[in-house]
Amino acid sequence: MKVILVSNSSNALSLFKEILRNSNLQSIVQVASISEAKQELRNERFDFVIIQTPAADEMGTRGAKEIAISTQVGVILLVKNAIYDQVLYQVGECGVFVVSMPSTKQVLYQSINFVIAHQKKVIQLENEIAKHKKKLQDEKVIMRAKLLLVEQYHWSEQKAHRFIEKQAMDHSRTKLQIARELLGSETNEVGKN
Repeated sequence: MKVILVSNSSNALSLFKEILRNSNLQSIVQVASISEAKQELRNERFDFVIIQTPAADEMGTRGAKEIAISTQVGVILLVKNAIYDQVLYQVGECGVFVVSMPSTKQVLYQSINFVIAHQKKVIQLENEIAKHKKKLQDEKVIMRAKLLLVEQYHWSEQKAHRFIEKQAMDHSRTKLQIARELLGSETNEVGKN
């Protein structure tokens, strides 16, 4: 697990190393500003970002929202108790986890574990969506190939489907590969096979 810590405090790094010592922590990179955190995120992959407000270049809420929206990185925003409700209202819908400070090590540890679990679930769902999108795209290609066969040879959709399936089985290929070949060479004489 790799973490970016946005903090001007010299004690913050040791505190979070202590909190995360039992986790699968690879490294914590401490920076003073949101812009430095964004630069680190462009250069390397991190699991989450902890922002202790205020950051050197801004309060931290705008940067936390931007990071949460534009990356798959979990964001924890540490704010003073007096402004907790206001900040939560500003960033809560963006997926930023807000923790009021001062806080205990246990609350910080639980917050970090919650964000990690949440990020894993989000990534799992995004992977599932990507898999379904690919399957849908593949089905579109196969449907276009069936339509081509229906138009060229006046076959039924079932006959076109069976033809693509049989070609795939006979040539140890996928239906998608057969469909792409058919679409790539629309002039070949499919009906002769």
